[in-house]
Amino acid sequence: AEAQWREQLREALVHGNPSNVRHLRDAGLTPRNSGLLNQKCECCSGLLGTGDATVCDVCHRRLCMRCGSHEEDVAPLLGGGQGAARRRSSAQLLFTCCTDCRHFIDKLRWQWAPSLCLSPASIDLQRLYKELAASMTQLVVALAQLDGLQRLCSSNPGAHPSLNECWAELGPRRDAAIAAWEALERVLDDLAAFEAPTDRMRLLRDNLCEHGKNLRDTCKSSLRAAIAAAQECETNRPPPGTSTTATWITSSRPAERYAFCETSC
Repeated sequence: AEAQWREQLREALVHGNPSNVRHLRDAGLTPRNSGLLNQKCECCSGLLGTGDATVCDVCHRRLCMRCGSHEEDVAPLLGGGQGAARRRSSAQLLFTCCTDCRHFIDKLRWQWAPSLCLSPASIDLQRLYKELAASMTQLVVALAQLDGLQRLCSSNPGAHPSLNECWAELGPRRDAAIAAWEALERVLDDLAAFEAPTDRMRLLRDNLCEHGKNLRDTCKSSLRAAIAAAQECETNRPPPGTSTTATWITSSRPAERYAFCETSC
């Protein structure tokens, strides 16, 4: 029965309707007011006495005051942590609950709104981690694009019209690769400057720095070579081709462009 009540609360929070959540909470008012004397706490099995009895707002078990003293605000969890319902109703939705239901709400909070469970330093480190992951991915992608493009252009030095677009992309791809390198360097600097308040966070920061630097050092020589080759290709770029044979257009699919290059080389 407790699991069913918790699941109903989870579904009501996902739907984001505060009135439905309040209805589930208030469903415990009837047993709470029906008299709890000479009954046992359903958590610790202690005898419930006058003024020492309550009901969990989540699972509606009869509890002593010690076992049912946890107070949790579930308003930030409305909408499954997306925040839409939170903007509609800024009022608190307080639940007085048992230890098990407190853990259940903590789990939802961690899944849906982890920033509510983190310290300011943890939030900053999480942001740096996301920035590091994005910058590392972008560097690898930009390097692969630049290297592939310069290899295509350097292996086909002729002024074939099918390569005009490739030649035109050399400069932008080179600039994108340089920008990706600089972005990774900035994130690594921010990580190095991050003041971790605990030993575990310092270890995590150092591991993230090492991970980013390893990728940077691995890509360094390849990036320099690709940039130099792209600059050489731009210097030796032939005049635009003027052949009247068919070529691709901007709306052509990648497969069509590839097929045309294969047949025209």
